[in-house]
Amino acid sequence: MSLLPSELEKKLYHYFHITHITSLQEKSYQILSSGQNCIIHSPTGSGKTLAFLLPLYKMLTCGKRALIIAPSRELVLQISKIGKDLFQPLEMFVCYGGTSVNSESIKLQNIEPSIIFATPGRFYDHLHNHPEKFKQIDILIIDEFDKCFSIGFEEQIHQIYTSIHPKQIILTSATTNTNLPTWLSPKFTYISESPFSDMTEKIESNYVYYNTNAKLDLLYKILAYYTFAKSIIFVNHHNTIENISRFLKKRGIKAVSYFGDMPQEQRERAIFEIQNDCCHTIIATDLAARGLDIQGLKLIIEYDPSLTETIYKHRIGRTGRWTQNGYAISMFPIGQKPLYPSGNDLSSSITNFAAEKIPDTTNTTLYIGKGKKHNIRKVDILGVLCKQLQIRSDQIGPIAVFNNFSIVAIKSNCEYAFNTSSKIPIKIKKTKTYIQRASS
Repeated sequence: MSLLPSELEKKLYHYFHITHITSLQEKSYQILSSGQNCIIHSPTGSGKTLAFLLPLYKMLTCGKRALIIAPSRELVLQISKIGKDLFQPLEMFVCYGGTSVNSESIKLQNIEPSIIFATPGRFYDHLHNHPEKFKQIDILIIDEFDKCFSIGFEEQIHQIYTSIHPKQIILTSATTNTNLPTWLSPKFTYISESPFSDMTEKIESNYVYYNTNAKLDLLYKILAYYTFAKSIIFVNHHNTIENISRFLKKRGIKAVSYFGDMPQEQRERAIFEIQNDCCHTIIATDLAARGLDIQGLKLIIEYDPSLTETIYKHRIGRTGRWTQNGYAISMFPIGQKPLYPSGNDLSSSITNFAAEKIPDTTNTTLYIGKGKKHNIRKVDILGVLCKQLQIRSDQIGPIAVFNNFSIVAIKSNCEYAFNTSSKIPIKIKKTKTYIQRASS
């Protein structure tokens, strides 16, 4: 990684255990560092995020400012998490819909961020209310630009573009057949590392047929066949999720839900639980098909087949990321010809598979009934867990503090993982509240 500054190399290894960057990232680093406008086309899981973040390191430390726009809150949070590790101690600002715009405005008034991570609508609001804060934005990055434009953000992004007048613009996408709007007039250098037909090299794709009255039973057998590996179950309509969730919970499988109509905090909680091995699977609409990078995710199940090949590629692209391999399996009613997946018909193997005992998850989630609005911090929660509840520090995992509540991942073999089905009173920062095991 001699191409990169030594300090950046150290951060890559420390935070991500990366010793060598990919050819895509190397090519992007050279082109973007030269100030060229660029479009990065690359399959999901190929390291696009680092491809545009790594060149920013040198530019930001030299005093330039950057704005990164992404189409969803989850993608903004994911990119900003990586950015915080790479760019600290530079000042950063993260903003997205579903949270208090006033709280963000108060924070913005007290900082001069070098880099901003935002959804288009929320940044447009801040640009309108605080134009003086964004007079000099040198670099504009639009991640998943095709998605941004297709879901109604094009006009807002156009106004952002004309207001900040960036000197350099970078677009990224996992699809190649995207037309640019006419107002994007700069000449672009295209970077496309590998053919999109090669994106499934690390993913073994297969399919099964089901009888309508036995679809849920077959879903359970699929999970068992793949040894209850960490997974996403994709559906086409969120109304299906509750039925699947009830069925799996009766079978002893910890499952969380993820769809667009959920409150933002509940969606973030679902990602926390699957990221930190507090549940076996996440049942989701195509909201989860883009941008999510869940460590250790091995299996994609299409409970409902994708409506287009592009959606299919995005769905299965949640696994087989970086250097990992993965599996994808699609479910079709008997008589319907498989649409996009290659591979084999595993109907007989899976239908006749004898399910073994469901392994427990590595961690369990504890729910605490106080959050940011009560001035609760992670260190306060850690104190309660260690001092009041006598939980050993090596049994405590990540802690997430939301506006109205907090959650903690603890080892499943810890006594509080199974002794807190009812509320246990606790005192945190002189405030009475409770802690209990979260239901997945």
